[in-house]
Amino acid sequence: MFIVKILFAFVALVILGCGGSKPCTNCGERPSRPSRPSLQDDSPPPPSHSTYRPSSSNAVVAGNKLTDVRDGRDYRLVKIGTQVWMAENLNYAANGSVCYDKQESNCDKYGRLYNWATAMSVCPDGWHIPSDAEWTTLTDFVGGLSTVGIKLKATNGWSKDGNGTDDYGFAALPGGSGYSSGKFKNVSYYGYWWSASESSANYAYGRLIAYGNESARWGYGNKSFLFSVRCLKD
Repeated sequence: MFIVKILFAFVALVILGCGGSKPCTNCGERPSRPSRPSLQDDSPPPPSHSTYRPSSSNAVVAGNKLTDVRDGRDYRLVKIGTQVWMAENLNYAANGSVCYDKQESNCDKYGRLYNWATAMSVCPDGWHIPSDAEWTTLTDFVGGLSTVGIKLKATNGWSKDGNGTDDYGFAALPGGSGYSSGKFKNVSYYGYWWSASESSANYAYGRLIAYGNESARWGYGNKSFLFSVRCLKD
């Protein structure tokens, strides 16, 4: 019964459009959902221990660190299973991205928020937005949806004692969400991350981790919503 409630609460990422800094269970209409494979689980590839930069690349990898040449920012990398992930939310100031509440201090802590179209091309060369299946690979490797939240959440930065154990160094942080109306919601309570997989012309799948749950959830949100981005190595 508990699992059923979670799925119904998240199926349309309706939470993604919820208001306030606390959870909302019924936030309006949602589009009819296309058929979708039964829920599975996810896994992550290895960083090189030498400095590597293809001749035309805007990314330099040295050991477990990636430098985004476009702005000089460094990102920690983590290998989980067969995948290599950025261990931080992306913070590249592309058109179509914004800091939560338009405060640079939030970008410094949580990374920037991106609409789906921007997210699809914002990762540096050699990296990409994970598909829904690639998120599932990660979830599967760390033990399934029921405990992935607690295992991937950072050990600080979450409200209401919602911190995790960060067993794999993924250090998920609750960057909240933004909307075309100019509103921002749920920073420090919820983390939302885009996937590259579309639900329909106007909706795409993503992942949600909440402060009060040990689990993670999948669902879809309007492509105009502003969510966090984690880049995955090609």
